[in-house]
This record gives sequence, C-alpha cells and structure tokens, in this order.
Amino acid sequence: MASPLTRSEPRLASELPRTLLAVALTVLATIRAHAEPDLDAGWTAITSLDFPSAAARFERERAGELAPGEATYGYALALLNLQPRSEARWREAAGLLERVAASGSDDHLRAGALYWLARGAEWHGTRPDTALAERYLVTLLDRYPDDLFAELGISKLLMLRVGRATTEVARLQEILNLEGRVKTLRSSAARRSFHLAAGALCLYGRLSESEALRHLQAARTEGIAAREVLGDTLAQIAYFAHRLGHRELAESTMQEFAEGFPRDPRNSYLRHLRESSR
Repeated sequence: MASPLTRSEPRLASELPRTLLAVALTVLATIRAHAEPDLDAGWTAITSLDFPSAAARFERERAGELAPGEATYGYALALLNLQPRSEARWREAAGLLERVAASGSDDHLRAGALYWLARGAEWHGTRPDTALAERYLVTLLDRYPDDLFAELGISKLLMLRVGRATTEVARLQEILNLEGRVKTLRSSAARRSFHLAAGALCLYGRLSESEALRHLQAARTEGIAAREVLGDTLAQIAYFAHRLGHRELAESTMQEFAEGFPRDPRNSYLRHLRESSR
C-alpha cells in the first residue's frame, strides 16, 4: 500500500528508534537551555549520551534540592539509560520520576516525568506494562496538552493502542477514537504529530488508503516545517489523491511539490501520473 514515492517500510522501521531518540534529545535540549549553571554539565553529558557522567553530576546536585526538581529529573533519566539495564535501576528511576511528577516546581519537568514513566513502563521493567504506560500518557495529555512532551506522547499513545488491536477494523477504530482527543489539544505540533503517525500506520499497516490521505492532509493543514517531511507528505498526498480519483487535489499538490522541490526526482513520476490521466 505504500506509494513508490516514499521510503520502504523496513527502512522506516529501522530509522524509528534513532528518530525518537533525536526528538527526545531535542526536547531535553529545551530544558538544558534554561538550566542552572551547575546543572549544565549534566545536560551536556545527557545529550552526548554520556550517561555515567550525567548520573554522577546530577546525583551530586540533587543533594541540595529542597524538593524534587531538575537535578532529580536529570538523575532519573541518566539511570534509565545506564548499562546494563536492571529492574533495580528502573524502580529507582521510576520512584524519582513519580516524585517529580507529583511535586516538581516546573510544568515541563512534570510533563517530562510522566512521558519517561510511560516509556519506562513499556521498555524498562521485567515485563512490559503497556496498560500503565497508557495511563501515564493519558495523564500527560490531560494535564499538559501544550507541552512539547505532549507532541511525543500523543503519537506514542496511538502506537500503543493500535498495537494492541487484533484486527484491521479494530486498529482503524483505535485511530478514530484517539482522534477525538486530538481535536481538544491546543498544540498544533501535537496534532500534526498524531496525523503523521496515523497516516503512516494506515499506509504501512495496510489499513486504509483513504484514511491515510485524510490524515496526511490534516498534517499538512497543521503546518510542516521540516523540509524532508513536507516533501514526503506532499508526494504521498499527490500519489494517493491521484490513485483515489481526487483529480483537483492531485493536480494542485503535484504543482505545489514541483514548485517547492523542483530538483526532486519524484517529479518525473508525478508528471507521468498527471499525463496518464489526461
């Protein structure tokens, strides 16, 4: 079902962990930008993936905290990534993140604590607890819908719910159910993130071309700043609009793609589609 204009499913799957890590580190960088000078070295170590140094730095600094705050949060994130991973480290990190989520003085830290608790529940325990991960993500979206972590959380929640469904009809219904929540989010970035993820799931999960097209259009409407993502999205919209018989949409999107990406080799294939339909 994926179009000949997009990356293959195996390649997309292999890139996903690196992509998620890059996005997560970008979010962490926003914390570092506002960090106290004494904590900057810890965040530098985190973004450099030097987790032992980060753990040592944050552990020293959190001793002076009156309440769980940035140093406790940073120490917990370092613990989650120390090798080898262990149940004991996960439990310690989870306890610290729970304290930050409950009493931290900064909304962004509290939102981040909930997000990493969800990721930890899925990946770090002896047994994945996806139900607990879902509860953390729902709490994140309810409490902090405008936070950067909501952009990560809504897509993660979508993947969890679609992943547990056992039929194509059920998977489509999970996407539709969560879309109702997305409409209440005030963050355009979070809504865009959801629609891009939903479109990819519909395509690579072979669920529905028409639903994939609808979600890709919705993501485009929200605005896509990343040039590579914008190009891929426009090419997919043009291809599936043509395939599904939406001639005006196909024509206008092909034109937009040609003007915005004049040297992209996909233009020749799109021109072929346009000429073959005349």
